Amino acid sequence: MSKTYSNKVYNPITLKSSNIEKLKAYFNTYKITLESNDPRMLKSAGTKLYSYIENVSENKVSSIALPTDNIKIYSPFKSPHVNKKSREQLTTAVYRNLYTFKSDFTNNKAFFKAIHMLDELYVNVTITVKLQHTK
Repeated sequence: MSKTYSNKVYNPITLKSSNIEKLKAYFNTYKITLESNDPRMLKSAGTKLYSYIENVSENKVSSIALPTDNIKIYSPFKSPHVNKKSREQLTTAVYRNLYTFKSDFTNNKAFFKAIHMLDELYVNVTITVKLQHTK
């Protein structure tokens, strides 16, 4: 019989500081993904995050613009009876940026508090923080 293993997913914002210190030795790379429908809002949130990380961390931060997903085009009629060929096209898209950097924070609690404040400041931007182990 095969055993099933459950993978635990840790949400860094809800972790206790004592657990973060234990995990800090193993997980040493942060991957922060920002997602938004508005590219201007995404850019302003990204610049704030980038400047904060540059001030706090000594390591280099790499930012990558990920491909745009979920591009949907809607074509509603302006007037359904008379001018059928007269249509407007509306588009929706999901824009994403990825920020990666090595962790050398002395105060992880302040870092996660800043991430949480950034999440509250930009309502339309979804922030995902992942910890990764690299050699």
